[in-house]
Amino acid sequence: MSAKRSRKVRNRTEAVEHDDSSSSEETSLDAQLATGKSARPDGEVLSAESDTQPPARPGFAALAASDSEHSDAPVDPPSLAEPPPAAPQQSILCDSNAVEGMPASSSSKSAARRRRQKAAAAAAGNEGNESRSVGPPAAVGSGDSDDAFLEATAQAMACQSNEDMGSCEGGIAGFAKGVLSMHRASFSVENERRRAMGFTSHRRGLAGAGAVGGATGPRQKRIAVRARGGAEGHIAHHRRLFLVTLSDEEAWPRPDYNTAMVSSTDSLGAAIFDFEDTQASGKGLEQLRAVLRAQDPQLLQDFLQQSPFSLDGLLTLAEYHRTQHSHEQAFSCIRRAVYAVECGFHPAFSPFSALGVGPSALRPCVAVRISDDPAWPGWSWIRALWAFMQCLASQGMHRTALEVCKLLLAAMLPRDPVHALLYFDYCCLRSRQYDWPARFASSLVPQYSLMNEGASNNAELRMDLALPNFAFSIALSGFLKSGKPLDMTALNEVSIDDVVPEALHGQDLDKFANVDAPSGPMLHAQLMRALLLFPLALRPLLEEAGARVSVPPAGSPSHKSWAELLGAAPFADGADFRHERHASVHGRLCGAYAKQCGSLWRADIVMQWLHAVASRLVQMHESAVFAKQLAASREAWRSSPLCIIESLAKDYSELLPDDVGEAPRLPPVLDRAAQARLHPPMPQTGWDDAAWHGRGGQAWMRAGVAERSTPTMSLHTPPLLVFFQSLLPSAELDRSGVHVQPMFWVDVGYYGASAIWGTGVFILGLAADAARLLTGIISEFWKK
Repeated sequence: MSAKRSRKVRNRTEAVEHDDSSSSEETSLDAQLATGKSARPDGEVLSAESDTQPPARPGFAALAASDSEHSDAPVDPPSLAEPPPAAPQQSILCDSNAVEGMPASSSSKSAARRRRQKAAAAAAGNEGNESRSVGPPAAVGSGDSDDAFLEATAQAMACQSNEDMGSCEGGIAGFAKGVLSMHRASFSVENERRRAMGFTSHRRGLAGAGAVGGATGPRQKRIAVRARGGAEGHIAHHRRLFLVTLSDEEAWPRPDYNTAMVSSTDSLGAAIFDFEDTQASGKGLEQLRAVLRAQDPQLLQDFLQQSPFSLDGLLTLAEYHRTQHSHEQAFSCIRRAVYAVECGFHPAFSPFSALGVGPSALRPCVAVRISDDPAWPGWSWIRALWAFMQCLASQGMHRTALEVCKLLLAAMLPRDPVHALLYFDYCCLRSRQYDWPARFASSLVPQYSLMNEGASNNAELRMDLALPNFAFSIALSGFLKSGKPLDMTALNEVSIDDVVPEALHGQDLDKFANVDAPSGPMLHAQLMRALLLFPLALRPLLEEAGARVSVPPAGSPSHKSWAELLGAAPFADGADFRHERHASVHGRLCGAYAKQCGSLWRADIVMQWLHAVASRLVQMHESAVFAKQLAASREAWRSSPLCIIESLAKDYSELLPDDVGEAPRLPPVLDRAAQARLHPPMPQTGWDDAAWHGRGGQAWMRAGVAERSTPTMSLHTPPLLVFFQSLLPSAELDRSGVHVQPMFWVDVGYYGASAIWGTGVFILGLAADAARLLTGIISEFWKK
């Protein structure tokens, strides 16, 4: 070992001395390499494409090859998925100052090292296509030059391998323009934390050049050539991680006892992924079930000491910590669970490359075959990502949560069992990505061919016509993007054609693709359109915003109160124009959106704008001509097919407003999946079977939520009647406004009169029977 190390040092010393002796020739040589030409000894210029090339100098590339030849331990290959960031300018300034203070010999050696690196980079670039070559960054310093060159060379090889696909990262030209395209840097929690705190979001910051994922300490940079050691082969996969970036102290091994991800192809030949249990995962699952039957958290922690990356065990413990309000411990468990999920990715599973096959060629290569079986192993995988997204959003890192939400949507669409579409627009608004809701609503369906079979209506291409949260969030994003009070006089410029959806009249929607957030009069028209199609969302939105319905908001140009507006068209007759197929789902979505984004509408200036737009819409309905056109538009939307009908029919039928908000509950499908996987039905063997199933035990062990009660009170019932109904023990308010029929005072009078009539008839009948009985008794007594 010592002899080999001495031979390496001797080779490096000879190369440095050779470079110092030929330093006068390197300046011209570097210039020639940069232009792709070199000079022969006789003065003839030789092109980079020529067959005859001069012999390469023993620079850094030769030294690196020499190191690999004499190495007695395998060296991990550099990551090919992530391009090396450029070296910070501050490091260059610091190095130049150090060179000025060094002796002449040290300065010349540093200059020679930089020239060697530049020449090697130019040579590597000339080997391939110059238009596709990616040169290494100008790294400075003797400790980082080796790693910078190897990382740059790996990235150049990765780009060259994708030469026929048109993109170095996505694989297909136009992949980066897709609304579901993801970027590795956006998954970094540390980058999002820096951005939220006002610092630079580059991967290599100013204070710690080379820091990766928040790692601190003397070794901030994950070097390409690692020191030899016993753990070298156990953590090589850390370089491919993007969801969870580990520090140098977290030497987590790759778990080998979780569910396996398998790859297959669909009918069009595109890659699609599924999950299946292995022998090791099945054995671990049986052990976890035995632990959960005891309902002892300490036993669960002991189990995780032996199996620290058990996905279902970590998710169950995270739920327990969440119920105990120990959010840091819950996030730690979820982070470890996501690490286990990421280590189980199939080699072909990549959010940064496209499928390349079929009509959804631009879709990221992460599609998962969703199963309706509650015991499907993939539900734990989806639950880990959903919990990770919720934890990131609760910590204020909404940009990273948005990227995880994109990963969920790219994997599941056209299905959405975890209601990720409800969180997409919310994360966009909170992360100040104000143009994304409009782009997503207009481009998602046509870009990824999510149209229904036999689609013939343009309404099937617009998300804001199918989901009320996008209809309102697009308008709110335009208001927040303006950053100043809007001109309310522009409301008079809004016409009927601006309010009526273009898709309902067969107009070409190509000009509306990839649009940004609306502005000017179109901003008012967008909000009026949302109120026209989804009028039932206004009342719960006002309740969540804490508005007083008896008076208008201060500063509004209209003097009508909220109660007067709610009692006029189109809000009073909103139930008459509900969608024929998705009325119930729209009512649930309206309540959920109010619960999720109600705080964003709470500002006084936003409430003034909402009140002014609602007043203008009511004013339009007061005109007979305008009311007829608006009614025709609502009737056309009411009977038109919408996009993502499969998700609306299957995934949102059990949604409740309380499922979202500051403390979101587990979606019903994940709740049933946890029950089926962790507490399967067992044979009747004794009186304690109920405890084995988790009934009557602690809620965290069942990984579920409270039983959902059936609504009995309508949102549209008069408040006094709601008060009397709430006194009943089984009373539950229907916040959607569509499941329970409202009760009015006329109904009370009718049912009261019916009750009185029935009671009177019963009393008269009872009196008649008593009279006949008494008459019979008297007659019998008289005969005797």
